[in-house]
Amino acid sequence: MGNATDITPFIFNLREIPAIPALAALPAGEYPWIVTLSLMLVVYSVVNLNKVNKLQIDKKSKQQLVLRFLLFSVLGSALLAFVSSGSLISDNMNPVGVNPIRISAIVFAHITIAYLLMLLLPKLFKKKSNQSRLEP
Repeated sequence: MGNATDITPFIFNLREIPAIPALAALPAGEYPWIVTLSLMLVVYSVVNLNKVNKLQIDKKSKQQLVLRFLLFSVLGSALLAFVSSGSLISDNMNPVGVNPIRISAIVFAHITIAYLLMLLLPKLFKKKSNQSRLEP
């Protein structure tokens, strides 16, 4: 596995690991199909936020559910990014793996944008329809 590595049932001495972490296996360059991952995240957000909005509960409880959803989604993605980054085994893998903070920020931004669109688009269409009814 690596130079001076000893792995036995009683000894685990891992000096280095010559591998690439799972989420860092994408080569550098332009890959437009990665946009589908962003779209999947937005769809995931919209579906869950719609379910929260359709609940027959007070406004404060809905806000708490939305914040919990946001918190669990961001922390869950950070945990997955950290586990798959390779930095758990060796510090030498840290520059190769994904950055959990960056992944968390991306997930936070996607969910926030989806939530804001869900809040603002109905108001915009309602305003436009009211304006068209008022004009002769």
